[in-house]
Amino acid sequence: LDDIFDVLDKEIDIRLAQYAGLRQIFEKCFRFLRAMARGNAVVQARLFDRMDKLLTVRGAEAALADALTEVFTGNQEMCLKIRSYQVQGIVELLALHQLDASEFLDLLKAVVKVEELDLPLKRNQVFVMTNINQNRAKLAWIIEKDAAEK
Repeated sequence: LDDIFDVLDKEIDIRLAQYAGLRQIFEKCFRFLRAMARGNAVVQARLFDRMDKLLTVRGAEAALADALTEVFTGNQEMCLKIRSYQVQGIVELLALHQLDASEFLDLLKAVVKVEELDLPLKRNQVFVMTNINQNRAKLAWIIEKDAAEK
């Protein structure tokens, strides 16, 4: 896992075409981490411990969200460990990337409710709603999409 984290520590300018290959490597690293984290508490804990750094990785945001979703899905312990500034970072990434990385919505869903236990986490719900309200203008597309689906 340390080798994967070393690869993800590489900073790239995602606007430059020369980094297209590295962007694909980042996506594959996150897919690998997601697969490793599924049902593996040790890997989930290691990903959580590096979450602050992982939230700064650019170029594979959708895959990042999927990997982090695996950390929180059905994992009450990790959901209770998340800090408000981490939720803020997730909401800001959702606002920035919008439909290009709507997987961050799934991540937030996993953070606010442990589905397997049908256990809503009020503390995390407050974190998410506070940050969504702070980014309301950038997140209006969620409300519009929801209204269109009804």
